[in-house]
Amino acid sequence: MRCSSTRRGRCTYEERRELPRPAGVQTAVKHLLPFGVGTLGLASLLLAAAEPPAAPGPPQTFREILSTRPAARLDDLADRSAPDKSGDVASGSFLDLLQIRDHPTPHAVGPLIKVLESNVGGNRIHGFAAAQALSTARAPEAAAALDKHLLKPDYPVDLALMYTSGWEMPEPARTAFLDRYLLRSVGGGPAVRTTAAWELREGRRTLVVAVTLTNNGDKPIALMVDASNGAGRLHFRGPDGRVAPSEFGFPCLPHPRWVRLAPGASEQIEASALTLTPDREQVGRFRSVAPAPKAVLSLGGGAAVAVPQFGRYKVTALVWQKPIPGGAWGGFDPRELWVGRAASEPAEVEIREADLSQR
Repeated sequence: MRCSSTRRGRCTYEERRELPRPAGVQTAVKHLLPFGVGTLGLASLLLAAAEPPAAPGPPQTFREILSTRPAARLDDLADRSAPDKSGDVASGSFLDLLQIRDHPTPHAVGPLIKVLESNVGGNRIHGFAAAQALSTARAPEAAAALDKHLLKPDYPVDLALMYTSGWEMPEPARTAFLDRYLLRSVGGGPAVRTTAAWELREGRRTLVVAVTLTNNGDKPIALMVDASNGAGRLHFRGPDGRVAPSEFGFPCLPHPRWVRLAPGASEQIEASALTLTPDREQVGRFRSVAPAPKAVLSLGGGAAVAVPQFGRYKVTALVWQKPIPGGAWGGFDPRELWVGRAASEPAEVEIREADLSQR
């Protein structure tokens, strides 16, 4: 069982019932890391699961945790990261992968490729951590391995996106990783168009971002879209060229619907309404981000995008479709089902201090 919710590291009630109730933070690391962690501030998850808390104080960030660890071990990294490993071994190797990501060494490329390949086809966190680490290695063989495995139509890009923010991948490596491997079209599919504009709704300034799909091909396309996943679909590139970190909210509570596009047909799949807030609690969720965010674009339901600076932003929408098991095709011809991801051209919008909502 893998915890799938990301707001403050909390699982659904059904998921939490199955998690162990360890007595301290270090034990919580052992039990929870193998399931997958995507939230900003690892120890908020750990402290929520531990009884009693090990110590007072704010939750630790990943960088704070990594700064206290010894150097990563390379000699048995691939073995310790194998899918059959769990507990302290699995959590230790996962943190080693993040250390290597932040402090790349050419000697790690071979072991990292083994970790990536041994975890291909699953949602285990070690494969995603190895991909992040390989992207900072700047070695031809690392790039070749990433091209081979991450640019496949069925790659779980939703989790990969979530983990770049959740595991505090440093800049500019994070944006470079997003641009080369994640925020790009793979597998054909629909054309995506994004529009962004400020509107006045219920007395407050609201940024409305609409996403429209068009089938420019000669065959019908069927896909399932989740209107509740706006923070995963929308990506804001700031004036400095970096893609702003985000938290996805509650993927445990999806609201999917089927969309079928005949050749030449278009359909708007969502119109997300975002409010710009300086709320300290929401801004504090991104305390590992440098420079510290001035505000947060809130989508509701726990989903949010950090705004490190005011200015002109470029908004890109990414739509993806993972393979859907037989029997869950919604009555569609399986030959019409699209698998892949499609990125829009960016829409530009000004985000100003004057747009802040004080409510």
